[in-house]
Amino acid sequence: MAPMAVGKLCFLEEAGKLKRLDRRGWIIKGIDKPETISGHMYRMSLMPLLILDKFGDMDKDKIIKLCLIHDLAECIVGDITPHDNVSKEDKHERETSAINYLASLLPNTQSAELKELFDEYEDQKTPEAQLTKDFDIFDMVHQAFEYEKLEFVRTGIIPDLSEFFCQNKVLSRIKNEEVNDLVSEIVNQRDKFWKENNSNNLPNQLKEKDNSTQIEGDQVVNIQV
Repeated sequence: MAPMAVGKLCFLEEAGKLKRLDRRGWIIKGIDKPETISGHMYRMSLMPLLILDKFGDMDKDKIIKLCLIHDLAECIVGDITPHDNVSKEDKHERETSAINYLASLLPNTQSAELKELFDEYEDQKTPEAQLTKDFDIFDMVHQAFEYEKLEFVRTGIIPDLSEFFCQNKVLSRIKNEEVNDLVSEIVNQRDKFWKENNSNNLPNQLKEKDNSTQIEGDQVVNIQV
């Protein structure tokens, strides 16, 4: 087998590990059958096809690529969460090393593109990288609501995942107008879902809304899964 083909197959096998790696943040929250890292990345990669009106001069194909590689390093380093007490600098160093290894398995042009895409996402300076980050946060919010519904069906109890709807720490970080429209719809559906199914035990955010106070949610720093 040609060396180039060997490297590509090795790359794909490394990336394939993401199909078997559950997102640890949901495991920590006690969610039954949590999503995999690749599942999260796949749904993110569909979002640029839906968020069309406000693209302007942004490169949609690049955004799809950013969605597909933004957590790729986790096939090597694992899913590092704030609960692991790993500094932002250390996490970045580990993930950069992993991307460099993965890139070394590819031909020069593809290797350079992979490293450039990873650096662009990490630097968060381009509109494409910033929109990809919005998608990342939005998918987490959407997934949290899905788990509240799924766990209610499975156990009859709604897990209170209000921290993932915290205005100051989570929702305010999303800048794109269309993504915010989707978030608003999720929040409205979640309000209705809780009131219909658990009116005597509303989550923190809904209690505050009913009291006509500003929605703050749980004050959780660095919320991510």
